[in-house]
Amino acid sequence: MLGHHQSAEDRADLLTKKYSFLKNVKGVDPKLIEEVVKEIYYADPTNLEFKLKHITNLFEKQSVWKALTEFIRFEAETIH
Repeated sequence: MLGHHQSAEDRADLLTKKYSFLKNVKGVDPKLIEEVVKEIYYADPTNLEFKLKHITNLFEKQSVWKALTEFIRFEAETIH
C-alpha cells in the first residue's frame, strides 16, 4: 500500500488516513495504532498532533529516556 516511490507528503497523508481508519475499527491492537503514529511522526515531523502523540506513547509505554530526548527536541524546535 505504501510504496517507496511516493513523496513524504503523500506517505504522511496515507498514514494519517490509515490512523483514522484504525481508530474507528473495534478490536484493533493498540500497538498497531502506536506504530502508525510513529510512522506518521517520522514521515511528517512537522505534524504537531502526531509528534505529541508519539512523545506521549514513549512516556507511557516505552523508554522514559527516549521520551525525554524527543520532548527536548520538540521543545527546541518550538522555541526557534
